[in-house]
Amino acid sequence: MLIGLKLLVQYTRDALLHCIESPVSNEPLAEICDERGMLPPKGTTAEQGAAAKMTCTVRPARTSDAEDISRVIVRALRETNSKDYSPEIIARVERSFEPGAIRTLIDSRTMFIAEIEGRIVGTASLDKAVARTVFVAPDVQRLGVGKSLMAAVMVAARARGIDVLSVPSSVTAEKFYARLGFQAVRDAFHGDERTIIMECALAV
Repeated sequence: MLIGLKLLVQYTRDALLHCIESPVSNEPLAEICDERGMLPPKGTTAEQGAAAKMTCTVRPARTSDAEDISRVIVRALRETNSKDYSPEIIARVERSFEPGAIRTLIDSRTMFIAEIEGRIVGTASLDKAVARTVFVAPDVQRLGVGKSLMAAVMVAARARGIDVLSVPSSVTAEKFYARLGFQAVRDAFHGDERTIIMECALAV
């Protein structure tokens, strides 16, 4: 684990700590991204443009972060994913990410958070060889937070010798993960919710 964290620090110093592009995703819900290089995407609000100029740092989550992480997830579900999913699905997923449940995930997975000026704005985790629970606060979506979190997950996976990383993606997130090198493998259904299982071969 120490080796993995050292690799993460080195990687994030070189590539991850500046918000550039990318969206939000969740488990298994997710949102599409639009990569446009160093500039914020067209249609970015003034608040998002200002946030893009701030430093986005990624670090391991602590149990004391649970309430803030839960708030980010609930906001993303209600303000972003509600455009693509029914109120019943949103409510069901929300219940899975109450603060107590988040503390359990922090203890059982490798979970990361993204911060901008000390505020937690996103989260992602590595569960064995699966990327899960990837969410970004609505006001900083499409500015690189999601991409930075996924990069941290990939670095941690490589440090553990994982050759193939998978992610349960929503239909709207498929293009985002494809841009990161993931390929669709099969469909999976959670009741009336369709997800796409995607995989990415990790370079050594």
